[in-house]
Amino acid sequence: DPENRFINLFTPSSYLVEALEAQSADKNLSDEVPPMIKKVMYHALGSDDECYHHFLNWLAVIVQNRCKTNTAWLLHGTQGTGKGVLFNQIIAPILGRKHTQNKLLHDFEESFNGWMEDCLCVLVDEVQVSNSPQAVRMKEKIKAYIPEPLVSIRHMRQTGVTRPSFINFIFASNMPDPIKLDPEDRRFNCGLDRKSVV
Repeated sequence: DPENRFINLFTPSSYLVEALEAQSADKNLSDEVPPMIKKVMYHALGSDDECYHHFLNWLAVIVQNRCKTNTAWLLHGTQGTGKGVLFNQIIAPILGRKHTQNKLLHDFEESFNGWMEDCLCVLVDEVQVSNSPQAVRMKEKIKAYIPEPLVSIRHMRQTGVTRPSFINFIFASNMPDPIKLDPEDRRFNCGLDRKSVV
């Protein structure tokens, strides 16, 4: 849009292109989740039907509208639960590698967050906020990033700019205390591996 000096930087993945082409050709798309993908998702979400369906709806909002959902997921379980596989082998290819990121919690302590500008979904792995030297500040930062429609973006050697935020978060952890959540906090959805709950 040269008149408004705007360039759309979104690059759809091959899966999104295929779905859009099928939709414009009025082809019926199956609403069934492929069996292996369903198995990985179901296992990563603690083998809980309600959690699984809620996660599918959450993901559908991102895929169909490419927008912020205003909630994040906390996936907690033992090693081998499938948290990384869910993100790296299912979500990232669907949304596109350009628009997904894998980060560690210490990445949020840095002052440069340019990676957030084009990101639709990020997996924050090995989360344990209590282990951060800036635990209170870190928790407040995370809680603000989830629902805020605008975010201050700062690339290295550049002045910060405010941009619309489209980012959605999945926090994953094997630790017993990933993030302390208030019972009234509606920003987080929790998928728990039943074996990991003491």
